Amino acid sequence: MNATKYPQSCLVLEKDGRRILIDPGSFMAGKFSAGDLPELNAIFLTHRHPDHADADFIRSVLAKKSVPVYGNPDTKELLGELVSDIIEPGQSVETASFSVKAYDMPHCPMPDGSAGPPNNGYVFDQSFLHAGDGVSVEGLQVENAAVAIAGPDISLRDAADLIKSIGAKKVIPVHYSIFSDEKPMSAVGLVKKGATDVEMVVLANAESTSL
Repeated sequence: MNATKYPQSCLVLEKDGRRILIDPGSFMAGKFSAGDLPELNAIFLTHRHPDHADADFIRSVLAKKSVPVYGNPDTKELLGELVSDIIEPGQSVETASFSVKAYDMPHCPMPDGSAGPPNNGYVFDQSFLHAGDGVSVEGLQVENAAVAIAGPDISLRDAADLIKSIGAKKVIPVHYSIFSDEKPMSAVGLVKKGATDVEMVVLANAESTSL
């Protein structure tokens, strides 16, 4: 499996010539177009926030090729027909040659202390977790992950604690475009002080790694 990073929390996973797009949000839409992406076979949305789910960008992707769009019921409520398939925590699907299971990963509190929206974490092929804006999950051990390290409602401690709890050995830092799209090496160094036994793979936009 290969993972290619795009702004904020957007990734493309590829295996056997099939590709899944995860969380194409407003930061992605500000720097890339649907034409910049390879042919896709499915889209997964972790939650409703626009930096993870940009309706116009998703429409432009679907205009190129109609593919299933998976999201939780709350995201479906916001985006309507754009979300073709509801996936609840605990449910699994087989799509685009991937096996995918959704996990309930509560969104971190908002800056005013209020609760965030429902957030699905997704595990692909039992080996890679995309956590969205989730900061905790019960009963999951997984080797690879994409973990939010920054944002107005995410702390470096949240990231380190999540990495340790799931036992991840290789992590792609995401969710820092609100501050900068430069590689966040200082922040990554601080995360590693809290989660020492992990390889942090810091990718530039459109850069890939093998998982």
